[in-house]
Amino acid sequence: MRKFLRLSVCAVGVLFGSNFQAYGQGVQYVEPSRPYSSSAFLADAGKNKVDLSGGKVTVPLITWAADGVTVLANGGLAPDAKSDLATAMGLPVELEVIDQFDEQVRRYLAGDTPFLRGTVGMISLAAEALKAAGPDFEPIVVMQLSWSTGADGFVAKGIRDLSDLKGKSIVVQAAGPHVDLVQVLLEDAGLKAGEVDVRFVSDITYNPAAGDKVTDPASAFRADDSLAGAA
Repeated sequence: MRKFLRLSVCAVGVLFGSNFQAYGQGVQYVEPSRPYSSSAFLADAGKNKVDLSGGKVTVPLITWAADGVTVLANGGLAPDAKSDLATAMGLPVELEVIDQFDEQVRRYLAGDTPFLRGTVGMISLAAEALKAAGPDFEPIVVMQLSWSTGADGFVAKGIRDLSDLKGKSIVVQAAGPHVDLVQVLLEDAGLKAGEVDVRFVSDITYNPAAGDKVTDPASAFRADDSLAGAA
């Protein structure tokens, strides 16, 4: 299995479309904009430099085991001027879990934070659009948090081999950390683009704010009998 870099990216200086399809009971599927630069939210996104006059900096996290290292270094999510992370960065750090990558990009462009947190695939997805926004927004890789060697989860039913997914449907979070995993799994199984119906949802884990709507892969897998797999 190929390795995946897990990166934090700093810039110095929605992927998701609005079309929803309900294949399963209450599942809210989203259609990613292709290319990323055509995302509707980018046209209206404010483009501002980061203002650190408030005396702290915000750093996004994703729901990922390696991010626990960042939380530990900061002594929690709240700013702590005495934490190791604050000492290293020169000011208190507020950590915030932002699993929807389009929201991360929006806040990054708005100047709410100088950081993005994502996998190589996630950052690469947005890199061209961010570069087009201006030289102040072109992302620069500053830290590798971890390698993934296959510990990421992919669950399937009704198949014996990954090649059996041909002609079937699977679900993954749009622009999330498992998009790379799914692509590599399908390629390793000898499957070509279009031979598997890949559907997308907006969240990576259960979102209580979604109410009775299903917006994460695990819940979608349970709710939609037409799905053969989820990442």
